[in-house]
Amino acid sequence: MNPQHSQGLAALIPYAVIALVLAIRLRRVGKTRPLRLWAVWLLPAIYAVFAIGLLATMPPHGVGWLWCALALAAGSAIGWQRGRMMRIVVDPATGTLQQSQSLAGVLFLVALVAARSFLRQETMTDARHVTALATGVLVSFALGVIAVQRLEMAIRARRLLQAA
Repeated sequence: MNPQHSQGLAALIPYAVIALVLAIRLRRVGKTRPLRLWAVWLLPAIYAVFAIGLLATMPPHGVGWLWCALALAAGSAIGWQRGRMMRIVVDPATGTLQQSQSLAGVLFLVALVAARSFLRQETMTDARHVTALATGVLVSFALGVIAVQRLEMAIRARRLLQAA
């Protein structure tokens, strides 16, 4: 097999995985599933440990920390909006929380993935400090999205349970 051909195929693997994940998410649009308040913090906690470990091994330098903070703030704003797009209801028969993802939420996710891919292509370089900065910014952004989305969902879910 031609080495250039195999490199081209390898470059397509992430896009195939993203397409598969998005297809699965699209199938779940509008379908309800249980929302467990105790589990809302699992993903942000795991991702925070991952993010801290990554930033510790590849720390940005100087103004790079400011860029990471700005990315965290931008990710938090987007996470809040994404969390608002999640439909959360209390099942009247059982009194349990149910969630379903909206089509707008999935399209929002597609836009985020596209923006991330664009940024990754724009920051491709051999310079280690630029790679560390790009990684730190993307990881900070994702942490903001994940943590604040779950925070907004938890706040709304608690209010719904109190009102029910």
